[in-house]
Amino acid sequence: MVYASVLENRAVDARFVTRDKAEKLGLRKLPPAERDQLRLVDIRDFDLTACGGTHVAHTGQIASVLLRKSEKVRHGYRVEFVAGQRAVATARRDFSTLTETAALFSANIYDVPQQARKSLDEIKSLRKQREQSLEELAAAQAEALLAEIPERNGRKLVVRTFSDRDLNFLKLLAQKLTRQSSAAVALLATTSPQPALVFAQSAGQPYDMAALLKQTMTTLGGRGGGSKDLAQGGLQNSEGVAAALAAAAESLTL
Repeated sequence: MVYASVLENRAVDARFVTRDKAEKLGLRKLPPAERDQLRLVDIRDFDLTACGGTHVAHTGQIASVLLRKSEKVRHGYRVEFVAGQRAVATARRDFSTLTETAALFSANIYDVPQQARKSLDEIKSLRKQREQSLEELAAAQAEALLAEIPERNGRKLVVRTFSDRDLNFLKLLAQKLTRQSSAAVALLATTSPQPALVFAQSAGQPYDMAALLKQTMTTLGGRGGGSKDLAQGGLQNSEGVAAALAAAAESLTL
């Protein structure tokens, strides 16, 4: 309807009337300020509203209207649009973006939404498979570590530094270690992609992992925290990580 009024090239007139008269003209909204005179902009047989801004003389001067987005808010709708040459420029940019995206999918531009949904579904499936694989890897690695490490005073201390695991994997491995064994203490670190530490112990063990991590972080210059049984922290660089883990292990009385 809006664009039809643009094509019809309706006249746009502006006039001043008293507030009392404006109230009787059925305006969509009256300005809140008290004024003796209101400027009314009248798009012939289409719209009448109070406005002090700049307007075209005829709707045809607008040339183009491009609706960008609309959303329901409270008791109405919020509409985003551009008009005139900006509408043309925006439409061209949108088309170029869509064409480039279609080329990435080797598809027609009209098939982009379908291809994007398909790709997202595949990504979700692959992410789920990856998470499952990491779960299995952590469980297997935890089992192997617990099997190879001798028990001392009824406990097994696992100290390991990885060069290709992230913080999430460290946490997963720590959880597997402390659940597979009721007497495990794990001091784990990774140097890449982002240096980090994870300290954990099986439930019921006497140490304070949060306090131990804080002490270690003070030496390395990192930040972290956690609970008595599980704590984690990040580092700016990996320098001194192996030595810090060794010092943390020595501080435990096993």
